[in-house]
Amino acid sequence: MTKDEQKRTEIFNAESSKLISEGYVSRDLLISGAKANTVGMLFGLVPVIPFAIWYLIAYGAFDPFEQVYDSVAVCVALLISIPVHELIHGITWSLFASKRFKSIAFGVAWKSVTPYCSCKEALKRGHYTIGVIMPGIVLGIIPLIVSCIIGSASLFVYGMFMTITAGGDLLIFSMILREKKSKQECFLDHPTKIGLVKFEKE
Repeated sequence: MTKDEQKRTEIFNAESSKLISEGYVSRDLLISGAKANTVGMLFGLVPVIPFAIWYLIAYGAFDPFEQVYDSVAVCVALLISIPVHELIHGITWSLFASKRFKSIAFGVAWKSVTPYCSCKEALKRGHYTIGVIMPGIVLGIIPLIVSCIIGSASLFVYGMFMTITAGGDLLIFSMILREKKSKQECFLDHPTKIGLVKFEKE
């Protein structure tokens, strides 16, 4: 376990102990890395389909990289959007966290060289789910809508990739939606695994 993981685990254990002392019981909602990559990608692909149909009906087949400039611009935008994706998670969750941005942690999982964002305090169902899906909406769905309106193939490709890469978020979103709603419940990011922990009072 890295120092960063140890620190996050300590914060998680403190928050978890606090909730359990208040009468909450915990349940893990976790997914494997393989499932996050495979099933998550499928979850991200599904919302792209209606926009692809819309674009093809409106403008026909296209070559998104007719010019080298377009190809470079899309690649640069995608690289920049990787950390921006995590920043959007953090900004959204901070709006609902009691300590605001102090409750947000950013880092990189070096084993997979993947940036991440997590909230160090438990959030209500609605607050957590909004934070989960917001990057996919801002960087994926909105560009797809705009691309279909103005007929920009490059913007469509960008929105498509950003929606697909948000598939893991959509998978977690669906896991939360399938959970039976409780009057007293909250959700907390797991410190070392993919997913979160649900706390509820029975």
